[in-house]
Amino acid sequence: MATKKPEAELATFIAKYTPEIAARAREVLAEMRTIVPGAIELVYDNYNALGVGFSANEKASGVVFSIVLYPRWINLFFFGAAGFPDPKKLLIGTGSSVRHIVLADGVQTLREPAVKALMRHGLMVADPPIDPKAKGYTVIKAVSENQRPRRPPVKVAAEKLLATSTSKKSTQSLAAKKSASSAAAKKRAPTASAANAARRSKPKG
Repeated sequence: MATKKPEAELATFIAKYTPEIAARAREVLAEMRTIVPGAIELVYDNYNALGVGFSANEKASGVVFSIVLYPRWINLFFFGAAGFPDPKKLLIGTGSSVRHIVLADGVQTLREPAVKALMRHGLMVADPPIDPKAKGYTVIKAVSENQRPRRPPVKVAAEKLLATSTSKKSTQSLAAKKSASSAAAKKRAPTASAANAARRSKPKG
């Protein structure tokens, strides 16, 4: 049986996520390859999440950045970032080395000036540095047999659907009540007018 190429295997890992997260991950991955040309991509399909590290070599110690996919969002991790200049206070974390940001808007977050500045600094201080002229490639470093679900629980999705459906029904019910009330008011108006006319035409005794 033919072994999958690392790039194809990574694609199958990403496809485990919801279409929205998977599409965002592919866009982010493509953008990262333009930001960090020459990087070796170290893939860890771990128990908690799927991570792709961008490294100067095939060692985890050479990773400068990584993107990590969770069921509802994607994080960008910075290694050795505890002392990075961060005037916008974007970096999250209190550990001795690693910091991260949430890519709330995917590629658009990566393109924000403050984020680009952080990444430039990360590349500048990386040791060993990533050679931008090198030919990058993908390596599958680890795949966990047991994994947490890559998609949000069905119960959460069902609750969201129910909430949406309930909201629509409430809106429709309110509109129906307003319509019925308006129709009733129109019916009453002629009746009152006719009664007034009848009183005026009645002969005074």
